[in-house]
Amino acid sequence: MKRVGKIAVKIAGICLGVGCILLIISVAMGADLSLIEDGFGLRGWRHRHSQDGLEGFEEEWEDWTEDWHEGRHGGHGGRYWEDLREDRQLSFPASEVAGLRIDFQCGGVQVAREDVEDVEVYTNGQLSRFSSRQEGSTLILENEGLEDKNARMLILLPLGMDLEELDARIAKGMLMARDLSVARLDLDVGAGYTGYSGDIGESCTARTSAGAIELYVRGAEEDFYYTVRSDIGQVAINGRAFSGLSFSQTLGEESAGKHMDLQCSVGSIEVNNIDTQGGEA
Repeated sequence: MKRVGKIAVKIAGICLGVGCILLIISVAMGADLSLIEDGFGLRGWRHRHSQDGLEGFEEEWEDWTEDWHEGRHGGHGGRYWEDLREDRQLSFPASEVAGLRIDFQCGGVQVAREDVEDVEVYTNGQLSRFSSRQEGSTLILENEGLEDKNARMLILLPLGMDLEELDARIAKGMLMARDLSVARLDLDVGAGYTGYSGDIGESCTARTSAGAIELYVRGAEEDFYYTVRSDIGQVAINGRAFSGLSFSQTLGEESAGKHMDLQCSVGSIEVNNIDTQGGEA
């Protein structure tokens, strides 16, 4: 028994050490020490702790659209996204785009469906290493500038356009995608914030190292089979929190039509099924 106890103590020490290392890394990447709430019950970095569900998400969207956080992320206030329409514009025939891949090292990105005919992409002049290309039916948009905190990109999709896949990787910054319809959603967030609202047709993979992800998904919780994993972060599904050192759990029935894989190191992931909130997307 003494040997077992010693082994348990060693394992606990290792876990605590790993947790401290991850926390240090998260701060170095830009996370805020205000992450820590209730001991190690981490809620994650986000630009605002919304308590109002989808309505709060919509308000945050409007606030971000009207003003670039009053300079918090390097902007200068004013009509943040409207100004982009005077900058660089790219256009891609909607019939030739089925998937979207976004890779941003730093900056802010918005994706939305609006009354446009083609896929329109607006960027500002702060993208130092920006590229766009198509591989088959996948549109790839990348910015590799590590310190381009003023980089901005707005992606407009035609109303009614469904994507087979949205693959987004945000190292340090913010991505907000509103009222989309995606068969396969893949999100990878470093030390930033990502918010998504809309439909998920088949699967969702959401990973964060030291950031925050909020998902507002149409449909019932029972429509999904969940795989939840965390190091010292926290995952919440419709208000039920799951956390702990090296936590792992599956929820729901494998026969459910959709799968959601949630992986959180330091930070938070929140899933909200819109049906359970009595709201609409």
